[in-house]
Amino acid sequence: MSRVLDPEGAHLAVLRRLGSFRGQKVLELGCGDGRLTVPIAAEAAFVLAFDPDAEAVERAASGASSSHDAEHRA
Repeated sequence: MSRVLDPEGAHLAVLRRLGSFRGQKVLELGCGDGRLTVPIAAEAAFVLAFDPDAEAVERAASGASSSHDAEHRA
């Protein structure tokens, strides 16, 4: 499966226009491979990222920085 890219950051920019993640607890449903989880976790107090695809969750968890407080579940 090919990874979906957002090189311009358009998806994240739209979410940031809706509100700030800074210091918030975030529930991300349908996190996929974590392409939005990682930048959200850099700002949020905590992120719980969920996706029904266990392989995608494994990729998301392996790409996440240990310095961010995020949990990935399938």
